[in-house]
Amino acid sequence: MTKKEKTSEKLASHSSKVMRDPYATKTAKSLAGSALSQTRTDKKTSSKVATKASEVMNDKRSSKSSKSLAGSVLSQAGSFPVKSFPIYGSSLTKAERSSAVRKVASKKK
Repeated sequence: MTKKEKTSEKLASHSSKVMRDPYATKTAKSLAGSALSQTRTDKKTSSKVATKASEVMNDKRSSKSSKSLAGSVLSQAGSFPVKSFPIYGSSLTKAERSSAVRKVASKKK
């Protein structure tokens, strides 16, 4: 049975703040919008948004906030639509990298 992920209330609140921030990037707002649309629903992340989220995770210049949104969006992808998800060398902590690797592995099964 597939685990159905939903955006937490805490992340939904953060996403709302990103959407209202006039200085937030277009990518951050896109991820925030995706995360908000998946609050209290069973909607899944589209492959286009998942690919964008993967790029954010791999970009050393991405903020911790953007990576948090990207991780949430990626964890809610139905069948893992991103072809590659290299995370080594990123600014994530060891625990965050391990968690991402476990999520990717479970999505590929």
